[in-house]
Amino acid sequence: MLRRKEYWLERLDNMGMAEVPLKEIQLNCNPYEVFKDIDLSSFMHIQREFLKFCVSKALSKLVKANFSRTDVKRMRDGIFPENVSIFFKTPIEYGGSPSFDNMFLMKTNPFANIISDFYMEQISIFQTDEGTNEVPRQFYTIDPEGYVFIPISSPGLNGGKKKNDKSQQLVADQIQVMKHAEKSWSI
Repeated sequence: MLRRKEYWLERLDNMGMAEVPLKEIQLNCNPYEVFKDIDLSSFMHIQREFLKFCVSKALSKLVKANFSRTDVKRMRDGIFPENVSIFFKTPIEYGGSPSFDNMFLMKTNPFANIISDFYMEQISIFQTDEGTNEVPRQFYTIDPEGYVFIPISSPGLNGGKKKNDKSQQLVADQIQVMKHAEKSWSI
């Protein structure tokens, strides 16, 4: 049984990430064939170059997403800092390309962990409902604007339900502090 987009939006809300935009994608290739020609070293090189690209093109967004100066310096050098994950807006197995326009980064904890759980839940429900080991033909992936996922709120602060509590003001205050700090950075 296929679940509607509203179902998955509600699941994200329950996970504390109601603000994440979703897009529906369809499987249009054999997912097992896609990876046979991918060279892992080239793929890792693309990811390292993407880190550098984000520093040069999206520094203000990195600051807004609460990456530290040390994190940004490591990214500038093409080194993965701790707690950084790169995702594809359209996964490779669903026809996405390993291009910068199809990539975004986010903090691993808690955001990438939640998104990974969200993706695995979709796969698990599909496989259970259909009695198969295949990947779902219909899939909902997060589709943030730009190259850096900037959370509106932090899971665990507001429990994913209350919208007008002190945690919202804490997040707003933190954003203002980071905007001020960004002006003083020289990387």
